[in-house]
Amino acid sequence: MVVTEKLELDLIRVASYPDSIFKYQLIYKAGNATGMAWVYSFDEEWYYLYKQDTEKYRVKRRKDLEDLKPSFTYKQQRKRPIDHQGKAKSLKKNAVVQSLPMKVEVKIDSIRPSGSVRATATVNLNGCFSIPNIKIIDGSKGLLVAMPSWKTDDGEYKDVCFPVTAVFRQQFNDAVINAYQQAMDMNQNQVPMQEDSPFEEPEQVDRMQMGSM
Repeated sequence: MVVTEKLELDLIRVASYPDSIFKYQLIYKAGNATGMAWVYSFDEEWYYLYKQDTEKYRVKRRKDLEDLKPSFTYKQQRKRPIDHQGKAKSLKKNAVVQSLPMKVEVKIDSIRPSGSVRATATVNLNGCFSIPNIKIIDGSKGLLVAMPSWKTDDGEYKDVCFPVTAVFRQQFNDAVINAYQQAMDMNQNQVPMQEDSPFEEPEQVDRMQMGSM
């Protein structure tokens, strides 16, 4: 008769392996980690573990944990209430941040009477983030907004920063183009204060015009 020592394990689940020499595998909580042990034999009351020839143990059988799906882990079965509270606060905080409106203020820095680049602008977001060197380009399909960019070693131009959602990109572009059109209207309505000169035709006209959305 084999004498076995009773072993107390905090079982999480019992995996079944009917085609293996080990019919069950015990998954148990071991401090902050998860332990596993193979079952060599069993009966109605006990699992028998033969760790070594000289160390033989038995663990109380838990039929309710047998063939439990792996998705039911120890952490999922024993979540602390504080975890739920922290998750709820985090979700609430994210919801508040996402619902905040974005105020877009545009300053037209310069207007150019000719060329594909018709103006340059600076955009201020919510009064706390400024983006200079934005270009308003006259393209084949109308006015376009080009973000400040840098040239890579391969000769490719990449934007320094840019809107990440389609909704905000539309709001951003509309604010810049509207500010440019307002500045153009003001420029056309102004009466020239100096005599025309065939020798003086400025390449660009500086304007300071604010627009916001």
